[in-house]
Amino acid sequence: MATNPAAIMAHLKSNIPDSGHKKTVLPTLAPSEKPLTGLLKFASGMDWISEKCGKFASWAVLFAALICAGNAFVRYGFNWSSNSLIEIQWYLFAYIVMIGAPIVLKLNEHVRVDLIYGKLKGNRQVYVDL
Repeated sequence: MATNPAAIMAHLKSNIPDSGHKKTVLPTLAPSEKPLTGLLKFASGMDWISEKCGKFASWAVLFAALICAGNAFVRYGFNWSSNSLIEIQWYLFAYIVMIGAPIVLKLNEHVRVDLIYGKLKGNRQVYVDL
C-alpha cells in the first residue's frame, strides 16, 4: 500500500461506487505506516505528565492553605509575622496555577468568564473552547 497522498486519493476514488451515493473507504495501513502513532504517544505522554503534576499541585494547595492558616494564627496569636511566609504563599499559588492548569483544562474544570461565552449559540462555544 502506498503512503503518499496522491496514491491514497487515487485509492479512495477507485473505491467510490457509482450507484448514486458516495461511500468513502479508507485504506488500511500497516502498523508501521500509521502517520499519527508518534503524535498519539507524545500526547498520551503529555497527559501522563500533566496528571502527575496536577496531583502534586493539589497537594500544594493543601500546603499553601496550611501556611496561610499558620501565618494568621501566629500573627494574631503571638503578634509575630514574617514576609517569608507571605512570599511562600504567593510562590505556591503561582506554582499551583502554572502546573495545575493543564490537567484542569483537560478535565474541562477551568473557570470561564461567562459574560460572552454564555450568550453564544450553537458551535460558537466549541470554537471558544478550542
